[in-house]
Amino acid sequence: MTVISFWGFKAISVVSEPISFTSSSFTIFITICPGVRLSKTSCPIALSCTELEQAERSAAEHLVRTIEENGFRADYGMFGSRHVPEALVRFGFPGHWIRLLTQPEIPGYAAMLRMNGSTLEKQWKCNESGNHPVLGGFAGVLYEYLAGIQLDEGQPGSRCFRLSPKPSVLLGSVSAFHRMESGELRVDWEIKKGMFELTAALPPDGSAVLELPDGREEKLFGAATRHYTCRLSEEKQEKHMEL
Repeated sequence: MTVISFWGFKAISVVSEPISFTSSSFTIFITICPGVRLSKTSCPIALSCTELEQAERSAAEHLVRTIEENGFRADYGMFGSRHVPEALVRFGFPGHWIRLLTQPEIPGYAAMLRMNGSTLEKQWKCNESGNHPVLGGFAGVLYEYLAGIQLDEGQPGSRCFRLSPKPSVLLGSVSAFHRMESGELRVDWEIKKGMFELTAALPPDGSAVLELPDGREEKLFGAATRHYTCRLSEEKQEKHMEL
């Protein structure tokens, strides 16, 4: 039996036995009968609601196992198109999402290209609307996580950002920009022989906190172009290269 427990919509546990957490909120128990498989989307949506480290780790590991066992096929729908890639990249598995994005079989995005598609289809079978955004939720993950461009929600005016890219050695480089009235915020990074090289540019009235993969943080202000380099940890490189 698998029990998923939401404590006030703040935590999830995907385990064979319930994990106890203290909470002043009410509890919802969802019991999955033996032989019933959780969908890929159930864990990522729960991860977007949780703040407890132990619960997050359990759900993320379950998601990764499910994707590996299913050959990296994208067998989810509208909600999963956003939450699945976001959960994978956010919890340290960007390589899994890149494999999921590029594997050539149906269901999958690369299959759409293989079948001469030039825009997103409505369904994975590629036999309905040939220009539909329903499976396009992953687009935000490209610039929010791979490029790392995120609005600082604690600062009003949409001029303060957090730059926190999540690189993978399966990608050689990533480039993204955000147009503002005063100019352009731009992030470009590439990986060369285990070294992560990033260039960040801000408009005159922009500011950002840059978080590098090695944990360093830098505060950026005003119009300038800055270059940073750090070495990716061997653990991260091995995790991605295993794919």
